Amino acid sequence: MTQIRQKAFANRIEEYLTTPTSYAERRFDSSLYTVVRESRNRTMAGVSINETVNVLHGLCFGPHIELVMILLAHAFHGLRDHTRIRDYSRAVSAAIQGFAKPLADGDMACYPNPSFLLHGTRKASLSAIINQLATNGRIIHETMARRAMFISEHGQETPLGHGLKMLMEDGVTEDCYGICCFITREEEEDPHGTDASYIAKVSFFLDGRDREIYVITIQGQRVTADKKEKSRNFARLAARLGMDPRTYLLQKVCQAAKSEDFQRVRIIRPQFHPMFIDSHAGFKAQYEPVIRQAGINEENGCYLERRL
Repeated sequence: MTQIRQKAFANRIEEYLTTPTSYAERRFDSSLYTVVRESRNRTMAGVSINETVNVLHGLCFGPHIELVMILLAHAFHGLRDHTRIRDYSRAVSAAIQGFAKPLADGDMACYPNPSFLLHGTRKASLSAIINQLATNGRIIHETMARRAMFISEHGQETPLGHGLKMLMEDGVTEDCYGICCFITREEEEDPHGTDASYIAKVSFFLDGRDREIYVITIQGQRVTADKKEKSRNFARLAARLGMDPRTYLLQKVCQAAKSEDFQRVRIIRPQFHPMFIDSHAGFKAQYEPVIRQAGINEENGCYLERRL
């Protein structure tokens, strides 16, 4: 169980909403945590060693703290219920503490990317924002509890034909806490969804309570001057598959989820994605046709969705 500096974080939210030019990464980020010297035991070569270490209590967003503030400001400016800045700041800080509470002090999960946690929070009322934060946090915790088993069942190296294989791994970027599924060439020896080895990737979260999956990332090779050969290979593969490789992979993810009795897929639409709201230079927001090609066409707020 970890504890953020709830009052201090509420004060920084209020400050950012009233004077955004006062933003300073270290000062704002440190409002969420304290560092405590603790005595801990560890075993090395069968010998128990007691040592004093620095342990983080709370959450450390690090360089992502500016994205936290941008998304919280974006949510606040969508309110239509005349919520005061101070009330909003305190309620959001309490909601973030609700997410943090189950985490252990110093756990790697205390160093998050906020994209999934804060997605979809532009609502008309404060209560709707807090409910969205609670839902996002619950889904993150359910995914962390389930993902090792899901990856073990569906994420082992799987030949797909066409010289391809599919793998899954823990998400580490905007898909932090989630599952990253990607396809790559069969000859790749140590591929990952965070390097240049993947052809397409889809990252998602598992809502075990409501039997739904939430997709946050749909990405493929980008056509650039220095990657012309990869771009040609991507186009050739699309011709062999009869569809965009991202659509093909999205369908594979949906099949895996359906086999585990998940009943609905929800995908964050490009224009509602945290990276779009942040005006991230590398986020092109052009993948909605990929989603619709997979037959996922029902519009529901920030999502495109359908029954599996």
